[in-house]
Amino acid sequence: MKFFERSPAVAALMHICIMCTVATLIVPYLQVADAHYEESLRHQNFGKLHSSAYFKHHQDHPQPPPTPEIVHYSPPVSKPVSVHHYRKPFGHRRTLAIEGTVNCLSCRYARYGFMKYSKPLEGAEVGLKCEDRRLKTFVSETATTDENGHFLFLVENFDFKWHKGVKACKVFLISSPIASCARPTNLNNGRTGAPLTVRHKLYEGEIRYSTGPFAFSPSPSSCYRY
Repeated sequence: MKFFERSPAVAALMHICIMCTVATLIVPYLQVADAHYEESLRHQNFGKLHSSAYFKHHQDHPQPPPTPEIVHYSPPVSKPVSVHHYRKPFGHRRTLAIEGTVNCLSCRYARYGFMKYSKPLEGAEVGLKCEDRRLKTFVSETATTDENGHFLFLVENFDFKWHKGVKACKVFLISSPIASCARPTNLNNGRTGAPLTVRHKLYEGEIRYSTGPFAFSPSPSSCYRY
């Protein structure tokens, strides 16, 4: 200590050496801190610049509106159209067809009115009459049986809704071509008039009914030989 007190120059030199040593140790730490500080400032400035640039870019160039979603709809499946042949309606007027048969009864069963062993009567005459509510005849026709004893009436443009329709019509026996079998019987109302009760088929523009069968009975004199 006495040496230092006695030599101020040496003390100053020692002081300078100590300060240099301390500075040598502290300066690197200060440089590192300064570098970190500058790095942080640079990041802050970059963030500000980036944010302002991003805001300015989106302000100058707004985002386009969202594209609407396109929905694809499949067309509805059409049902198969059924094809029907259209027929013009005939209204209430059509052809009225009436059929039946006429037989000749056998001598054995004629008294009982049975058709057993009866034979078809060819050439027999049958009548058709239709009367309105005032009993005025608006249809009156006759038909003749064929070799099978079958007869057929065809009345065209018959109005089924007027004059009670077919309820106003009756079929009856008129005459027989054979004198030995000429007695009209009332089998199935053949003598008093048979209504049309049985409907067979519906043709195009034609409605067919049937009646009977009817029968003529042989005379007693023609049956004596049996």
